[in-house]
Amino acid sequence: MVTKKESQSAKFPPSRRNDPVPVIEIIYRRTDELKRSPHRVRKVKRKHVRRIQASIERFGFSQPILVRGDEIVDGCTRAAAAENMGLDAIPCIDVSHLSDDDIRLLRITINKLQERGAWDEPALKLELAHQLEFNQDISVAGFEAWEVDAVLEIGAGEDLADETDTSFDTPD
Repeated sequence: MVTKKESQSAKFPPSRRNDPVPVIEIIYRRTDELKRSPHRVRKVKRKHVRRIQASIERFGFSQPILVRGDEIVDGCTRAAAAENMGLDAIPCIDVSHLSDDDIRLLRITINKLQERGAWDEPALKLELAHQLEFNQDISVAGFEAWEVDAVLEIGAGEDLADETDTSFDTPD
């Protein structure tokens, strides 16, 4: 494991196109200088922006947006929430090492792949119950009250995930 100090002093080669583990540097960009891509594939909705804003207010801006120059590659909703909050600058990761076509495909890929995951319903039930036990505001996670109720009604050990797909444990 590389310490923060070692990573700051290390000399890394520049990332090359399609490097599976590119060197990632967090940069801060002014929110008023960032522009939405003309090729965005998701709509920015006010309710979603408000939910993201509540998350940022609670946990901080913990998921940098992807940019190429002043163009937002991924993170328009997070950028809109930051603007609503009056944040001057936000954390970004520059993906300029990718080609135009790769940037466009990355945008689609990020948005589609996040839809493919399935909740581990019994585990989610336990986590939500834990949060409620300690009076946490679950709405900051984006759940509606009826969704929490539906999850909490799931029987122990019952997994509603797609039966045709096998799941595996990943290290935390």
